[in-house]
This record gives sequence, structure tokens and C-alpha cells, in this order.
Amino acid sequence: MDDQPDSLVRPPEARDVFVSHSSKDREIAKRIVEALKAAKISTYFSTEDQRPSTVGYHEEIRLQLSQCCLVLGIQSRNALRSDYTKAEWRRGHKKGKLLFARIDSFDSDELDLIFDKYHFARLMDWDGAPDDQELRNLVDVIRDEVERRRPPPETSKDATRAAQSAADVKERAERDKEAFQLSSSADVRSHADSKDANPIGPAPVTTKATPTVRSAEDETPLTPPDPPLALTLAPRDWSVLNLAPLLDKALQSVSIAQIRRAARSGQSDAQALIGFAHLIGAADVSHDEAAAGRWLEKAAPASPRAKAELSWLVATKRVEGDRARADRLSAEAAATDCARAKTLRALLRHAGRIPSISFQSAARLLEEAAGAGDTLAGMHFGWSLLNGIGVRRNGARAHEVMRNAAQAGDAGAMARLGVMYAFGRGVPRDSAKGAHWFRQAAKLGDSWGLFYFGMINEVGFGVARDAIEARKWYEKAARLGDKDAQFRLARMLIDGRGGVADLPRAAELLQRAADGDSEEAAALLGQLYEQGRGVPRNLAKAVELYESAAEDDEALALWRLAHLYENGQGVARDRDRAIAYYRRAAFNAPDKEFFAQMLRRLRDLGAPLRLSSRN
Repeated sequence: MDDQPDSLVRPPEARDVFVSHSSKDREIAKRIVEALKAAKISTYFSTEDQRPSTVGYHEEIRLQLSQCCLVLGIQSRNALRSDYTKAEWRRGHKKGKLLFARIDSFDSDELDLIFDKYHFARLMDWDGAPDDQELRNLVDVIRDEVERRRPPPETSKDATRAAQSAADVKERAERDKEAFQLSSSADVRSHADSKDANPIGPAPVTTKATPTVRSAEDETPLTPPDPPLALTLAPRDWSVLNLAPLLDKALQSVSIAQIRRAARSGQSDAQALIGFAHLIGAADVSHDEAAAGRWLEKAAPASPRAKAELSWLVATKRVEGDRARADRLSAEAAATDCARAKTLRALLRHAGRIPSISFQSAARLLEEAAGAGDTLAGMHFGWSLLNGIGVRRNGARAHEVMRNAAQAGDAGAMARLGVMYAFGRGVPRDSAKGAHWFRQAAKLGDSWGLFYFGMINEVGFGVARDAIEARKWYEKAARLGDKDAQFRLARMLIDGRGGVADLPRAAELLQRAADGDSEEAAALLGQLYEQGRGVPRNLAKAVELYESAAEDDEALALWRLAHLYENGQGVARDRDRAIAYYRRAAFNAPDKEFFAQMLRRLRDLGAPLRLSSRN
């Protein structure tokens, strides 16, 4: 077992597609499976493939979910009533390998928001005769996804080293902040224009003034009203600028006191600007979303941009209102010439906040807004084209759209263009160009750019390896709340790379990342508690963290749990559970050495992993 060939990275019994379905939909699922097999796509279909096993039904399901390239969730009324299928979907979502096919109709409110974000193939006629064209389209999409996710064959030692470097700069574009979907963490503050939490769009503009809390009297109209304030803002500015640049441009000709006075006298554009200032906490105005909502409410009848921003506040439950009101406000704003209003409506759809429009409609809105000059829309439309969200996948056009947005100054587009070059997505792989765009995005303070530029400096991908530089850029990304940067910075602090070791701070960073749902951070923090490094030794806490990370098949957590159960440390000795955890750790091995180590442990326990030719 110790002499496994280098090409063996995961057990060859791995299937391409895990078909997740309700038992009541098995006949329809079977037809899909037959079509996939006819296209030479291997499947795990529990109705046919589940066999007597020493690890039990649930453990085999976990193993198959761990090793597949793609989880195909068959959505139906039956599936929504099954906790088992939804648990399988959640695991697919966590691993970034979930795809849906919908076979009947149901109320979108029944679908969890994390699943409502996903594009799905419609097989709506399958209550009767199947639609061959729909099925062919589904098979084509699955084939493309499987081919993209399969590891490339190794051709030489140099190619292997390059692939391993690229793998280390792994495709964070598949983490929960990617895939075009606004995650729930983006709801901590405002949307893409937020001053502090800005995962998309240009870098926020920092103001030097001390925030001043304004009282309700700010909203009291003055009598008699002053003459209208002349603002040097063009319609295009209201349509495409992010909030901070929009405020900066307004303040070039007038003071915030003058804008506030005009707002109190009833001038709608001034009311919108005060609302924006409250929304991002800029220009001597306190960050106060309730006040922002009140001012935007006043400005909304005459300002599509104010109405669009208000719809976002309502949809994300920062101000009073329900989904129907958010939908109505968003639709009214998007029906105007305001490009940003169209963009925000599309992003609300992708955030699962207003499911009344389709992903196709959202893509059309983004395309229109991008054509009107909104770089935020350009970045998201380019990402939609790259990933096939609401539109047919088109790498060449995705590159064109993303490059235009990046060249127009959008930091988020720069970072994503770097991802495209670094991982060869839509364009030939080019580490130097990837590094260039990551550097540009990092200089503008984009969280993706900061993280990726730190990573390529850490591993020497497109730039010379430099641990000191890596640590510097990770620090900046970590301050913005990037959980991946917090994790990688913590590893450097533990190892003392790029500076002095600092175990207590590493533990603090790992706790923050684990609180942000990073299973890698939870596993590494568990190891610190197990060993008593930087924190008091606490086996119970270590087991708790390991079990949390193991739910997402994190290899380190699975290995450490297996070790603890094998030796009865912190838990009751349990050989069978140790074997089950070692098996799952092997299926999720991050490298060949780890995989070989798990094989040895299984062999020593008398439960060797059977390896056969891949189906």
C-alpha cells in the first residue's frame, strides 16, 4: 500500500456525479442517471449502488458525497420535505460542487435561501413525458462541470509542480463569497457600496472626519424653504457611481452642511445624498441605517437611485418592510434609465431576496447596466458569463466584459480577472497576468485582491516567493474580515514564517475565521486546543471543533478525530468510528502524502481501503 503510484490522488472508485433525490422521485432520477451513463458520466445513485457495507448506509453516503466531482440535486416537492436530501444539498453547497435540476413546481419560499441562489435546469414536464431536449441540455451542463472539476493528467515533473502550485493558489472563486452570490456575511453592513464591508466594486473612500450623531431635528423642514442647491452631479453620476465617489463628487462644490440644509428644505437629490452618507457613514455623518432609510424614503419618489438603495435596505431587513415591498421598489427603480438600479435588482435576485424574477432576467439587467457604464454590473455580468448563471457559459465574452470593467477601475473586476488568468478560466492560464491584476486590486483595497496577492507571494505563483510580503497582504485582508486570509495568516504566525511566531494571536484569528464558517480554521484551532499551544489544553473543546469541521469533510479534522477515537483520548475508544473517520480523511486527502498516511493507518487497523479501477 505504501507504493501507490503518484497519479493516485483519490480512491479510483470515485464517481463523477452524486445524484441526490427523494426516494419518491426514484423513477425520474433513474432516467437522468441512464442519460448520464449513456454520456459516459459515472454516477452514484443510491437506489442502485447502495450495497451491504461495514461502514453503514449514512457513512457510505458521506464517503460518496466527499469523493464525487458534482452533486446533482433533484428539486421537487418531495425533496423539500426530506431532511436527508436537504442535508446532502448542504454538503454539496459547502464543497462548492452543487447543481440543481427541478422536476416540478413549488413555492420558492419553501426553498432555503442558500439553495435559492443556485441556477437550475428545468425538467418541468417530467410529471408526464420527459423532454429530450431539456435532458440533453442538462447532460451537456453536467459534462462541462465534471470536465472542469476533474484534476488534469500529469505529463511531467515540471507540469506536476506547476499544477501543485496552482492548486495551492486554489480556486477561492468557489468559496461562499464567490459564485456571484452575495453571502449572508455581506449583510453585516450595506451592499457592494458599503464603506467597510465591500467585497465587490471600487475601494471605499475613507473620510477623515469624526462621525457626528445627528438628531431627529435634522429631518425637520425649515421655513421658508431655501432656493434649490445647485449640485454638480450629472445623471450619469447618479446612475453608475458607487456611493462614496458620488458623495465625494457632490462635496467638491458644496459642503455637507449645505446639502443637509437643502435636504431639510425638501430637495430630493440632497435628501438622497444625506441618506447615502448615513448608509456608509461618511462626510461627518454617522453610520445610521434607520436614518438612511428615512431620508431615502423621502427622496425615493423623485430619485430612482434612492429608491433602488432603499429597496436593498428593505430586502436585507435593515429597515422596515417585507419582501413584496422590496420587490416593488426594486422593480420601479430598475424600470428607469438608472443603471445601478438594474444592477441592484439583479444582485438582490442572486442573493435570494426577490425570487420573483428569473436568473435569465437578472443576467439581462446586468448586461443592460454594464452597457450603460456600471462597472459593478460589468464585473457581475462577466462572472455570470464565466459560470453560466442565467446565460450560456462564454469564457471569451466573460473575459472581454471583465477586462472592460477592470480597465474602467473596478477593483472587484480586477481581482476576478486575476482569478481567470491564474486558474485558466475562460482564458489561457498566465500566472504573470494573474499576479498583475491581483496586485492592482490589492492596491485599491479589494478584499479578494488582498487575499490572492498575499497567497501568490506566499507560494511564489507569478511572483517571487516572499513570506514577509504575504504576511503583510494577509494582514490587510484579515482586517477586512476575510476568513481565508485570517486562516492563512494564522498558519504563518504558528510557523513563524514572514516574522515572529505568535500562537495566541494565531488562535484569535482562527477563532474569528471559524466563527465565519471556515472549517479549515476550526480544524487547526482544534489542533491547538488538543496540543495546548497558544491556548489552554482542552480535549473537549478540540473534539467539538473537529466535529464541526468534519461535517464539511475537512481532512485534518477527520484525521484528528480518527486518532482520538483510536486511542481513546477525550472520547471513548471506538475502533469502528476511528476506521470510518480515517476512510473519510483518505477520500478528502489534500495531497498524496496525506492519502498514503491514511492508507497506512487503515492497513494497521486491519481495514485496508480497497482500490479498484475507476468506474
